[in-house]
Amino acid sequence: IIFDVGHQSYTHKLLTGRGDAFDTLRAEGGVSGFVRGAAEEIKALLSLIEACTDFPDEVDEPDAAQQVRAGAIHVKKSLEARIDERGARLIREGASIVLAGRPNVGKSSLMNALLRQERAIVTSVPGTTRDVLTERISIGGVRAELSDTAGQRETDDPVERIGVSRAENAMERADIVLIVLDGSGEITPQDRALLDKADARAIVCLNKCDLPDAICDIPDALRLSALTGAGVDALTEAIAHRLSAARPADDCLTEQRHIALARAACAALERAICALDGGFELDVTAIDLMAALKALCEITGEDASEEVIDRVFSNFCVGK
Repeated sequence: IIFDVGHQSYTHKLLTGRGDAFDTLRAEGGVSGFVRGAAEEIKALLSLIEACTDFPDEVDEPDAAQQVRAGAIHVKKSLEARIDERGARLIREGASIVLAGRPNVGKSSLMNALLRQERAIVTSVPGTTRDVLTERISIGGVRAELSDTAGQRETDDPVERIGVSRAENAMERADIVLIVLDGSGEITPQDRALLDKADARAIVCLNKCDLPDAICDIPDALRLSALTGAGVDALTEAIAHRLSAARPADDCLTEQRHIALARAACAALERAICALDGGFELDVTAIDLMAALKALCEITGEDASEEVIDRVFSNFCVGK
């Protein structure tokens, strides 16, 4: 579909969901550039609907409907890809780092080493830590909560069982899980159970490297000693690298208000797509596209009134 805008030809690449205006605005970078580009694409779809309504002999409605549907799907997918709930939580609350392991592997000592202060109680008595102990820490410029947890083991102590359960819940919610093993001893069934459940969030720490090594078959494990401090800096760097990689991209939506508006826009776009699939007229679809546009313009602070949209349409006339 080719429109004439002030004697210049302008082609909307609606079948691919891209337009010249969208590419230009997206190049600005950041949330504002991306959202403005998405808004411009919706304006292009609305312009096509207007042209189809005003010039039915010039614009084929079934073809226009296909293009509008493709464009709406593209904008919706682009918005969904930029909604970063995890990134929003990291910015709002900081990352969650959890120390996990069986009793007496040195979790509390490692927590103290990372905090560079004696915060967690350290004894040789198994089960000393019975609840989740959390402290704030900054690693690589990223705020985080560092949590020491109860040792993973079977126990008849009802209080310790509650601590173990809370430890498991903390691990499930964590952004990074430090699996702490006693590198001077053999791998136990409890160790193996933790390793089997490990995923991409895990960093395996072989503690007590100041003692003779007994474990040597765990790839990518970090050897350290919470007692002497050996390897703690390397662990801090590994955590900082993970946290840096978890930071949201510049064009991701991380503010709660922006996320809510983007979701409202996606819902309106989905209604438009469903309307087209249901055989509704294009002008019915325009109502939902307008709702999506208004939601996006609230993010950028731009005016999306009917008057503004009318001015957009008035600039377009079908060329030959």
